Amino acid sequence: MKPAAFAYHRPGSVAQALGLLAELDDAKILAGGQSLMAMMNYRYVTPEHLIDINRIASLSEITEDGGTLRIGAMVRQRDAQDSSLIRARAPLMIEALALIGHLQTRNRGTIGGSLAHLDPAAELPAVFSAHDATLHLASAKGERTVPIGEWSQGFMTPDLQPDELLVAISLPLWPAGHGYAFLEMARRHGYFALVGAAALVTLDGQGGISRAAIALTGVDM
Repeated sequence: MKPAAFAYHRPGSVAQALGLLAELDDAKILAGGQSLMAMMNYRYVTPEHLIDINRIASLSEITEDGGTLRIGAMVRQRDAQDSSLIRARAPLMIEALALIGHLQTRNRGTIGGSLAHLDPAAELPAVFSAHDATLHLASAKGERTVPIGEWSQGFMTPDLQPDELLVAISLPLWPAGHGYAFLEMARRHGYFALVGAAALVTLDGQGGISRAAIALTGVDM
C-alpha cells in the first residue's frame, strides 16, 4: 500500500521544527522512519503533515559532561553502536544495539525514534530505564524534562505532546568497571523480542552488591 497524501516539510533547525509543530495540525515527525513509514504505508496513521528533521545536525551529537552522557535524539543506532564514547561509558547500550533488527534497520533507526515509538519489546527503552535517564523535550513554548520512569503514559504512548520534539536523552554514568548485560529471547535474530532484560551492577570492597538496576522488555506489570 501507499501512504495517504501529506505535505512534506524539511526544517533546517530545531527552532524551525518547533515553529512547524506549533503552526500545523496533525503533523508527525520523521526521524529514521523505520516504524512511522510502515504505519503510514498501511494507513494506520494518516498525518496531514510530515516534518523531516534529518537535516538538523544539532540533534545528532553525543557528548559527556560532569558524569552525564547526552545523546541527541537523531543519533543513528549504527552511529551509537560505533561510538567510542558510548562504548567506554555506557557499554550496556552497545550490547542492546547489536540486537536491534538488522544492519539496515540500525543504519536508519534513531535513538530518539525508538523512545518516541515506545514499543514494549524494544531494547533501548529498557537500557535508558536501567540508567535512570532523563528525556529533554522542546516546544515553541519552552523546554521541559521527563524522567524515564514517567515517560510511558500507557501502551506505546509517551509523555510527548503534539507540539513537542524530543531533542536529547541524558543518562547518569555508572562507575568504571561496573557490570552490565543485555539478554533477550526472540524467535530468531532481528525479530521482536518475546522478553528481554537490561542489568547494571556495581560491587563494594567486600564483593557484595552495592548498587543494581534491572529493566525488562516484553512483560506487563
